[in-house]
Amino acid sequence: MTKKRESAVVDDALAAYRKALIDDDVEERIAELAVMVGEWQGKRDERRETIERLRREEEAAEDAVVAAYEAARNAGAKVTTLERIKLKPTDAINAVSRRAARDKSRAVSAPVSTPPTDSERVKAAKVPLTQPEDKSAHGELLDSMVRQYGTAENPTQAGSVPVEQSA
Repeated sequence: MTKKRESAVVDDALAAYRKALIDDDVEERIAELAVMVGEWQGKRDERRETIERLRREEEAAEDAVVAAYEAARNAGAKVTTLERIKLKPTDAINAVSRRAARDKSRAVSAPVSTPPTDSERVKAAKVPLTQPEDKSAHGELLDSMVRQYGTAENPTQAGSVPVEQSA
């Protein structure tokens, strides 16, 4: 037998075996189930995306109405009058405040790295850098950086102490 013929025989045998084990009605129902599961998953993902988009839009609208309310207050509008004519966006103000508090607590709980000490900065500055092949092309940039920041041996505060250039 040729490979093609062997493959056809194997496929036929597997199909016959599958048919003997699985009724056509069951196979049809499984195929329908697979289609329905795919549709359901697509709808679920679409719903989640829509909810997220609507949440972002609502937060933007809350921010805008609170900003407009603050602008009206800063321009001289009386809070009691705004409340009486139902132009105080209390729910939006509360939502913006909750978001700000939530964001603040997240920022506070984030790990903060400690800045390097002066000795660590000096050590880092003493590490030799790769020298440019044409040193004259970078001389002006290097000179301006030395004037602004000093050297590893003589660090300055952002241009507070002029560093003399060597000729």
